[in-house]
Amino acid sequence: MSSPVLVNIDMDSELEVFGISYQGEEVALNYDGSMVEGFPRNAPEGTYSSTPAYGDIDSDGYAEFIIVNEQGGLYLYDLDVVYVASPWAMESGGPLHNGISSPFTYQDPSLKASQSGRFVTLKWRNIQSIEKWTLKRKLYDEDEFTILTEIPSGKNSYKDPIIDETESITYRIEGLISDTVVVSDQTTIYPKSTETEEAKATLVNSYPNPFSEMVTIEYSVEGESQNVRIAIYDVSGKLVRLLEDAVVGVGDHNVTWNGISDSGAMVSNGVYFCRLESNTSTSTRTIILVR
Repeated sequence: MSSPVLVNIDMDSELEVFGISYQGEEVALNYDGSMVEGFPRNAPEGTYSSTPAYGDIDSDGYAEFIIVNEQGGLYLYDLDVVYVASPWAMESGGPLHNGISSPFTYQDPSLKASQSGRFVTLKWRNIQSIEKWTLKRKLYDEDEFTILTEIPSGKNSYKDPIIDETESITYRIEGLISDTVVVSDQTTIYPKSTETEEAKATLVNSYPNPFSEMVTIEYSVEGESQNVRIAIYDVSGKLVRLLEDAVVGVGDHNVTWNGISDSGAMVSNGVYFCRLESNTSTSTRTIILVR
């Protein structure tokens, strides 16, 4: 079997162990030893002796696998896509980067909305080469969308405070890629009562990721002020850098990390974990440093 790597395949709060067996299968195991749903599955031919790497190469918010076979062939495809044995020209890979060559025409950013306390959390799929996003909003009694905010490329989430006494809120996101405007389908949410809002603190986003110089880590505090501790750990669980340790009020906040440890040393490239701990909750995100 290839040397295994730790990777968050199913986009939850836990890492999985991934490797390629001598039988030519991709194997992914949960922390308790059980097989991740959808695995084992076929791997690119002749890659069982190669250690896979992964990262969000095309900045679309989803990680890709990178692996080399015994003949020196390079394979690159999304984590959530089964490998397809088909020639792939590096300069014209398909939108899924799964080995199918096709020209770019349209990619849906897949805008999603969900309520968390008194906020609507919006998330979407990043698209390579986007210049900026424009997020628009329309209330149930309005006929036209109005611009809510403009968001820099590389960021794929936003928290919008819920407007009281509204039956529904519809959001739309637009982005520009060269001369092509990318527009999401309309996404509508029906706000629920927030009178009994749960107190919690949560990591929301980290960008750019992977990063080379500075990563911004966004988090939110809901319900009431929380004692918040945010720290960076390496893959062995060793504390690398303490970023925040204070009482933080309700709202959206952020901290940054420049790849320097508490001792002032520049850390090596690799996978790190950002962990938030508060009075009521914990949250973890994977961060990749590539200089």
